[in-house]
Amino acid sequence: MIVPKATKAFRNATTIVPDPENNRSLLGVAAMGFLWTSSSLMVFSLLPVFLKVELGASNTKIGSLEGVAIAAAFFSKVFSGVVSDILGSRTQVIAFGSCMTAIVKPMFAMATSVNLVFAGKLIDRLSKGVRAAPTDALLADLSPKDQRGSAYGINQSMATLGGVAGAAMASLCMLLTKNNYRQTFMLATIPAVLALVVQFFFVRQPSVGVDTEPAVGTPKESKPKQKWSIKDVTQLPFKFWLTLAVVSILYVSRFSEAFVTLRAKAVGWPVAALPGLLIANQLLQSVTTYPLGVLADKSSRKQMLLYGFGVLIAAHVMFITTANIPCVLLGFMLVGLHMSMTQGNIKALVSESIPANLRGTAFSTFSIVTGVALAFGNILAGRMSDALGSTGCFYGGFAATVVATLLLTFIPDEKKQESLA
Repeated sequence: MIVPKATKAFRNATTIVPDPENNRSLLGVAAMGFLWTSSSLMVFSLLPVFLKVELGASNTKIGSLEGVAIAAAFFSKVFSGVVSDILGSRTQVIAFGSCMTAIVKPMFAMATSVNLVFAGKLIDRLSKGVRAAPTDALLADLSPKDQRGSAYGINQSMATLGGVAGAAMASLCMLLTKNNYRQTFMLATIPAVLALVVQFFFVRQPSVGVDTEPAVGTPKESKPKQKWSIKDVTQLPFKFWLTLAVVSILYVSRFSEAFVTLRAKAVGWPVAALPGLLIANQLLQSVTTYPLGVLADKSSRKQMLLYGFGVLIAAHVMFITTANIPCVLLGFMLVGLHMSMTQGNIKALVSESIPANLRGTAFSTFSIVTGVALAFGNILAGRMSDALGSTGCFYGGFAATVVATLLLTFIPDEKKQESLA
C-alpha cells in the first residue's frame, strides 16, 4: 500500500500541466535551469578572487569586466526572443545558448590572463542572454494560461536552488582540490553539458504560434498557426504595456543585495557571516516560489502580486526603521518572500496578454525595459545611500514599490473576469 501511495504522491508533485509531453518538457526546462545556474555559480562565486589572487587584476578591471558582461547579456536578450519567433523554434535558440555555456567553462580553467577571462565572461553572459527570452516564451508555449504561475514558479525555484547548489559545489571542489581554481572551473563544465543532455532527451518544441489551451477547452489543433510579422509588434495589447510599466517601476526598487549587505554590516552583522544572508534568502525562494505559483493559479495572480508588493514595502520599512541584526535578517527574508510571490507570477502575467507568435519578441522587450529600470534603480540606490547613509536606498525602494502597487490596481484581474463571464 505504501509504494502505490508514494508513487501517486510523486506523480501529483511532478505534474505541472495536464498534457504529459508538455509536462515532461516543463520539468526538463526546470532541470536545465538548475544545471545552468549551478554551472555558472561554480565559476562566478570564485572568479573575482581568482582574478585578484591568481591573475593580479585590479578592482577597476574586475568592475569593468562585470559591467561589460551585464551589457553583453542585455544585448543578446534583445535579439534572441525575436529570432525564436521568426524561426518558429525556441529550443533551437536555447540549445545554441546552452552550447555556448558548456563550451566556455574550460576557457576559465585555461585562462592565463585577464583578457582571456574577459573573453570567457563575455561569451558566458551572451549565452545566458541568448537562452533567457526564448526560455520564458517556451514556458508559456508549454503551459495553459491558468497554470503559468506553476510553470514559471517551478522554473524559478529550480534555478534559485541551482545557485545554492553551485556555490556549495564550488566550496566542496575547492576543499577537495586544495584550493585549485582551475580544476573547479573545469568541473563546472559537467552540469552545463548535462543541461544539453536533458534538453535533447526531455524537452520538445511545441508549435510556436499556437496557443496552449487550458485543460478543458478547445484542442490545440483547432487554432491556425500564426506567423511572425514586424507589423504585429506595434500591435502588442495595452495590457502588456501597462504590465511592463508596473514591473519597470517595481524593478527600480529591486536594487542589488549588496545594499542589504552594507546595511547588515552597518548594524553590526559579522563580516564572515554576511554570505549566510544570501544563502538563507535563496533557500527560502527555492522552497516557496513553486507553491506560491500554484496558489496564484488557483486563486488570483493579481492578488498574489499585490500581496507580494506589500511584502516588499514592509521589508523597506523594516530596513529604514530598525537597526539590529534580527530585523535585518527578517527584512531580507521578506525580500526573498517577495521574490517568491512575484518573480514567476510577473512573467505569467506578462504572457497572458501576448499573442502566441509574439511571445519571444514580447519577452525581449520585457528584458530591455526592465534591464534599464534595474540599472537606474542601482544607480539611484547608490546615490541615495551616499547622501542618506545605509538606509538611503530603502527610501527610494519604498517610494517606487508604492507607485508600482497603485499602478498594478489598474490591471484587469482575469480570474474575476472569468468568474463574471
